[in-house]
Amino acid sequence: MELRHPNITPIYGVGEVNGKSYILMEYFDGFNLHQARDISGAPKPSVVLDFVERIASALGYAHHKGIVHRDIKPSNLLTIKGDARVVDFGIAQILDPSGERFTLTGATPVGDAYAAPELVDNPRLLDSRCDIFSLGACWFWLLTGTTPRGTNWEASLRAVEEMGPSYENVILKTLDEPEKRYQTMEQLLDDIRALKVGTAPEADTNGELDDNACLILGIVFGHCSPERVTTSVYRLEQELSGKLNRFAFALALKKLRKYQLVEDIDTSDFYEDGSGIEIKVTSAGEDWVEANHPRISKLIETTIEHKQTGEKATAFDDIPF
Repeated sequence: MELRHPNITPIYGVGEVNGKSYILMEYFDGFNLHQARDISGAPKPSVVLDFVERIASALGYAHHKGIVHRDIKPSNLLTIKGDARVVDFGIAQILDPSGERFTLTGATPVGDAYAAPELVDNPRLLDSRCDIFSLGACWFWLLTGTTPRGTNWEASLRAVEEMGPSYENVILKTLDEPEKRYQTMEQLLDDIRALKVGTAPEADTNGELDDNACLILGIVFGHCSPERVTTSVYRLEQELSGKLNRFAFALALKKLRKYQLVEDIDTSDFYEDGSGIEIKVTSAGEDWVEANHPRISKLIETTIEHKQTGEKATAFDDIPF
């Protein structure tokens, strides 16, 4: 009842009438994730980021209050028109080392497909990282339709349309062993926000370029030829205006410069305002393009299709995310 967060359904009171207990709580006219996915199908990875961010924010708030939910699953996550709610703290536990406040009502759902393995092994475990795993499992299921169990389950994530390696790394890090997992929801939130603006998340530890930087490098390479070895930054920015905002474009270009895959050629003498900057692909950049040409081709093809067709609206555009 003490939890007050925009993405946690508030409880206003409890009581009993004619021998029956009740909880007085906010009515949220939305859908749980099972219902939402049935209505609109699997959302695109980019579309679901806002929803996951709000749920992670709510759980991070609860953790700061000393409360671990322990039962995050699709039926306990609600959504409608871009909004999000966490519900049912029925087996939530207060972080109490002595265990004196541990209570359990009815049959525990701990052990379902979304529960952290360490929580299954020890249902009394009070560890906020269990909520991080469960949120990651719900996220994984939302995109793939399967849970992260069995053998070769990672392959279903890589098969998701528009799933880039940076995005994939973030989800996989939520599902890693406890010590390798995100240690706090704040760490996860930082990486979610990095994905939203097109920067590399901390989970991207393998040094691979994110999709934005990869796309820009491919376009620069395509524009350059033996006759014309440079292209203008302005031209690039205009060409990608419908795909990347200026902030994401600038960060991706900064990364390419940092890795020395492109280099600036100062052509300000040819412009009256002195602002002419052109870039070219370095030899290291050419090697990178050659080694990753299938991925680059797919990104460029997707960008062209996006410009030609735009996003297709559906009857449930405001449901669920």
